[in-house]
Amino acid sequence: MRSMTGYGRFSLAEKDRELSIELKSVNHRYLDLNFRLPRPMQFIELTLRKKIGMTLSRGHVDIILNYQNCGSDSRLAAIDVPLAVSYYKAAQNLKKTTQIGGSFEITHLMNLPEVIVLSEGSEDEEVLTQLCMRTLEGALAALLDSREQEGEAMRCDLGNHMQHLEDLHGQLSSVALLQPQTFHQRLTQRLEQLVPEGIDEGRLELEVALLADKVAVDEELARLAAHIDQMNQLLDENEALGRKMDFLSQEMNREVNTIGSKSNSLPITRLVLEMKNTLEKVREQIQNVE
Repeated sequence: MRSMTGYGRFSLAEKDRELSIELKSVNHRYLDLNFRLPRPMQFIELTLRKKIGMTLSRGHVDIILNYQNCGSDSRLAAIDVPLAVSYYKAAQNLKKTTQIGGSFEITHLMNLPEVIVLSEGSEDEEVLTQLCMRTLEGALAALLDSREQEGEAMRCDLGNHMQHLEDLHGQLSSVALLQPQTFHQRLTQRLEQLVPEGIDEGRLELEVALLADKVAVDEELARLAAHIDQMNQLLDENEALGRKMDFLSQEMNREVNTIGSKSNSLPITRLVLEMKNTLEKVREQIQNVE
């Protein structure tokens, strides 16, 4: 089991190039990737997206990539010759017009705005891609380790909740078995008050049977037990389970609601409320399961 919340970071340095990838993930209904890439690395987003999609199935993931080229060719300088000539002519014209003395050196010219044009050096996309994919593999490994560690804690917590549900199911089954006897006693007492001269035992048994059938929860309890068993089996698996668990929790909640609506027994109502409270805790945890 893996959580959708995790963090992973990995860095590589090779041939005057330094690259780091940081992955931050939180829960999300689907796989939602948000990239923050420097300009030289914009070309690789699709490749990164495919690789991450092969590893993760759900979660909102922020991918932060930092890249630095420390080589001598990382930045290039060029001279805007037409602009420099224009500056020079303007200076000569100013000198002639104002009769101001002094020389006009080339160093002065190069310090003027926008005469020197800086640009990023060209990058070898194949080399960058290989470096980036190795870095991503390290970051993904760290992220998965983080998500699995939290997933184990979630597995333990969900296991405790499911054990509590099993205990409540056992208590509920025992109480439900006593309902026909309870109905018989209540109906007998009520009829004795209303019909002092006596009642037809056959008719009484028939009414009790009809009432017991109307409020019977045997089928709901059987389906609930099957759902609990299936959830426990999922807890032992390591694939992406979040959607399956979410569906099962909804089914369990539906059965518990049906049991509560069928019965007017106070002990059953109390057990149903406790089950609903436990199921709500289960669903909260499941929302973060991948």
